[in-house]
Amino acid sequence: MGGFTALGVATDFAEIYDPSLYTSEAVGRLTRKRAGHSATRLPDSRVLIAGGWGTSGFETTTELYDPKAGGFTAGPEMNAARTLHVAQSLTDGSVLLAGGYQGGAFCTAAVQRFVSSGQ
Repeated sequence: MGGFTALGVATDFAEIYDPSLYTSEAVGRLTRKRAGHSATRLPDSRVLIAGGWGTSGFETTTELYDPKAGGFTAGPEMNAARTLHVAQSLTDGSVLLAGGYQGGAFCTAAVQRFVSSGQ
């Protein structure tokens, strides 16, 4: 989902890949164009998409993909813009977002924990 085109433009296309059939299926569009973001599966099967690089620069936004509803919705803002960061699922079902690049020589040491309202 998302990513850069051959011209370096962030996209909002989303697909699900089936490795057993070597096929992908379009599942809609992200709420924002982004690349360099993270995508982390939550215990309730939704996917948290966080940060990245978008049309207005480094993103503080998140969104959630719900496979049951078949679409994307805006999520909570992050405490710092970040791209190329770490997103780690924790045993309690939350997601730890850490570090990342903010442009130039700037990396962030900001850490944030996402707790799903679906838990």
